[in-house]
Amino acid sequence: MNQSTRGSRVVIVGTGLVGATSAYALMISGLVSEIVLIDANQERARGEAMDLNHGLSFVRPVRLWAGDYGDCAGADIIVITAGAAQKPDETRLDLVQKNVGILRDVIANVTRHSERGILLVVANPVDVLAYAAWKLSGWPSERVLGSGTVLDTARFRQLLGQHFQMDPRSVHAFIIGEHGDSEIPLWSTANIGGIPLAEFENWSRQAMGQIFAQTRDAAYEIIRAKGATYYAIGLSVVRIVEAIIHDQHSVLSVSTLMRGDYGLEDVYLSLPAIVGRRGVERVLDLPLSQTLAIGASTVLLQGYIYRYDRPKTAPPLLYQVAATSVAIVITYQVYGSPWLNQQELHSVFKLIVASGVLYSMNTFAVSAWAAVREGGSLALSWREINVWAFPYYLAGSVLAALFHYAQSVLGGQSPVLLLPVAFMAHCASHSYLGRIANQKHHLERMAELHMRTIEALALAIEAKDHTTQSHLHRMQLYCQSIGKELGLPPEELEALRAAAVLHDVGKLAVPEHILAKPGRLSREEFEKVKIHSAIGAEILERVDFPYPVARIVRYHHEKWNGGGYPSGLRGEEIPMGARILAAVDCFDALISGRPHRAAYSLEEALDKMAAESGASFDPRVVEALFRGYREWEAHLAERERMHAVAERDVATELAQRDQVLAVAPQGAARPAFFDSIAAARQEAQLLLELAQQLGNSLHLDETLSVLSAGLKQLIAFDAMTIYVPREDQLSPRYASGDCASILLAREIPVGQGLVGWVALHRSPVVNGNPRVELGAADGVRTGQLESAIAMPLMGVEQLAGVLMLSRRTAQAFTKDHLRVLLTVTSKLGVVVENALKYEQATASASTDFLTALPNSRSLFLQLENEIARARRVNGTLAVLVTDLDGFKLVNDRHGHL
Repeated sequence: MNQSTRGSRVVIVGTGLVGATSAYALMISGLVSEIVLIDANQERARGEAMDLNHGLSFVRPVRLWAGDYGDCAGADIIVITAGAAQKPDETRLDLVQKNVGILRDVIANVTRHSERGILLVVANPVDVLAYAAWKLSGWPSERVLGSGTVLDTARFRQLLGQHFQMDPRSVHAFIIGEHGDSEIPLWSTANIGGIPLAEFENWSRQAMGQIFAQTRDAAYEIIRAKGATYYAIGLSVVRIVEAIIHDQHSVLSVSTLMRGDYGLEDVYLSLPAIVGRRGVERVLDLPLSQTLAIGASTVLLQGYIYRYDRPKTAPPLLYQVAATSVAIVITYQVYGSPWLNQQELHSVFKLIVASGVLYSMNTFAVSAWAAVREGGSLALSWREINVWAFPYYLAGSVLAALFHYAQSVLGGQSPVLLLPVAFMAHCASHSYLGRIANQKHHLERMAELHMRTIEALALAIEAKDHTTQSHLHRMQLYCQSIGKELGLPPEELEALRAAAVLHDVGKLAVPEHILAKPGRLSREEFEKVKIHSAIGAEILERVDFPYPVARIVRYHHEKWNGGGYPSGLRGEEIPMGARILAAVDCFDALISGRPHRAAYSLEEALDKMAAESGASFDPRVVEALFRGYREWEAHLAERERMHAVAERDVATELAQRDQVLAVAPQGAARPAFFDSIAAARQEAQLLLELAQQLGNSLHLDETLSVLSAGLKQLIAFDAMTIYVPREDQLSPRYASGDCASILLAREIPVGQGLVGWVALHRSPVVNGNPRVELGAADGVRTGQLESAIAMPLMGVEQLAGVLMLSRRTAQAFTKDHLRVLLTVTSKLGVVVENALKYEQATASASTDFLTALPNSRSLFLQLENEIARARRVNGTLAVLVTDLDGFKLVNDRHGHL
């Protein structure tokens, strides 16, 4: 065995068709002494190893086994073929999301056990995965390479040899760029035996174009025919392994990291590179046409890799491709210009000049885009975005020149002496760029957090004021749009954006009963509301905003004619942001419903705004609002529609999840936090109103009717029943809703049924079954009311009654419902007890004590009630008066009636 192969180990991760075929090709090549197969499916790896071992007697000695990631320790080459297979009509780039996830786990396990060796990525898309492997592993880029276009080059050479009827091994031609649909044929250097292809008799542009198309589309054709490609890629793996193991310094089109080659940075591409024991040693130079094609291909590939991380302000991808192409052409021409070469300048200075040209062209294109997009100065954009990058362009060119000089003067191995310098330069660049990126990311996060905090506070204020979230969206959109149209500078727009959501922060100082009042405010109440703009400004002045938010909030209720508050400013004295906010806030209030009036239509609201133009509002602001309101309302409507669709999708997903997990439905999904604030406020107000109403009458039936209406707003129920104790029975005194007649017809013994248990134990029951109350037999479902919550009503010293709310659905009541009822029943028990005592006292006053029959007072009370009823219904009343002979004797003997 060759000395260089003795003790060499290759680990293959992934034993699918490509991995198994690579193992087979390596086994019969005799290149290595150990082959290890690793797969997530250990049985698959064990089976492949067993099958291959059965052929060891026909090849050179080699150890081959199914192992684990611990076998990566000491491995010379780790070949990664693990990944999803490419399907028919699926591009290699379509595999990115699936295979990056697989690769992440593989690299984590490999680097846990190995710190040396070479990573050879074969899985597709190979350029993207090789880049990801380099990032994830943290290994030097020369030790992380992809199979790249080695296979494409082999296909290209085979087709050229077939066309020219030559041995493919005598054909010297490369496919470069991305291993995929944007790969590029290197026509300018293609030759057979040193003779350019164009000098052969049967050369033609059409034939060459067809050969390249067949090369590019070969994989798709094979996949459609047999489902996968694996033989030739297995042999390509062997060729790369051979170059590494034997330190051949072979020129192969492997995928490697671009470090300023041809102006390309931070991307893996396939270029003719020298491959040896240390991996990729260097990339060869290319002519202009190929350099240009590589540059365009790189920008497209980078755009795909970073498609989810591209800033919204970044130029379009096609613009970047065009700008890069122009920069490469001009730089290439400058570097090779006769004038520059006639100056007898050292190559280092030529590289510096070329770097300056490339830097200028690249940064000019980016700055020009930013200036046009933001409407700013080109010089200012260039200084803010790119001025810091020039030292690194310059340092890169000097370092490249030093490497080139050392290699040409001192020999092929001498650049190793400059590695510490390169490493230090890399560390400095990486550290500086990292700090800039971290600072930028930190500032962006802080700005985002700042605005999210503002929006969260605004939503809480809106919930307290019982308005809707659409108000917040409309305020932001209208204010920003009008501000841009009127030419406000960026800092004023940012201030207006914040003020649009925080202008009502001062309402925290306004009592809730005023904000929630259903009618018009009194003079005194309106004076209390007017303090909110000044209070809001004082609150916001304590926040160190980088733009004038507090001024806008303080003056957003000033009027153009000076009739506003708090300072009575007029006209141009009012800040422009406050003028915009005032008009938009009024317009939104007009088209939104209020407790004391319905919402105006858009046309009615615009008429009112037009009437106040020049009086309350700046005419320019009103005109801008009129010009844009249709577009903005359409945008808001689309936003609401998308939000509704998203909520419906989430609700459907949650319902499906609950169905799969067999979770009993617990009602609607939890509301957003601002809805919870509004719900809590509404609950408190309803409880207060109910408590006030319960004490207004001593008539039990009237009180219970009020209770039923009030509870309906707090708790959903289908039936309500009130039971009062009668000795050892509970008698239904009031019932409403479903099954009311059935519930009123049954008295319940204390201790039996749901309400009987509650009366006996003086304790509530949640989600009990009102079977006994409905007269159903044991174990029988009524099909009507399926669940109930029952509460004891305690008087001053004893039980005054039992309240039962029922629903048609099972498990309908929650702990929140129990909490509300505990609050209500704490007062309701005393109210019921007092009403019962009042009934008893009233009954005693109209009943003869001796006979227990109605007395004359009862007669007159009944007569008054009937007269009132007749008046109410506009009817008549007939009264029959009789005189009974001898009735006085009855009265004297038995008592007066």
